[in-house]
Amino acid sequence: MIKEMYYWMMYFLKKIGRTDMLDFNSFLLIIMLLCFNILTCVILLCFLLKVDIKSLTSDYKVIGIIFSLSIMIPNYFLLFAKRKEIVEKYDQLPQKRRTKGIILFWIYSIVSIPLFFILVANLTR
Repeated sequence: MIKEMYYWMMYFLKKIGRTDMLDFNSFLLIIMLLCFNILTCVILLCFLLKVDIKSLTSDYKVIGIIFSLSIMIPNYFLLFAKRKEIVEKYDQLPQKRRTKGIILFWIYSIVSIPLFFILVANLTR
């Protein structure tokens, strides 16, 4: 599923046409969305288990860098290193499957960021 999201991110960035590094930019955007989704789950778990998030974030810069790198490194080998194979695979999808993929991509992209910020604003007080 993430490979398909990566493909659609590259597809739409190519349509915009203002970037030379659309493969890498797509990779970074997918990593950002993944981080938002994982942190959304962490915030929900902390809220449900009554854990004070502020006590966990004493050194938030180091935790953020370690968290981001732990997401980025495996996905580099999963997505960015295999970008040509991913493009070849998803270019051959039938039209009905492409439409379904585009719809799921936009739902995922549009819901991920606002959901994270809404939960942070309301559950971490």
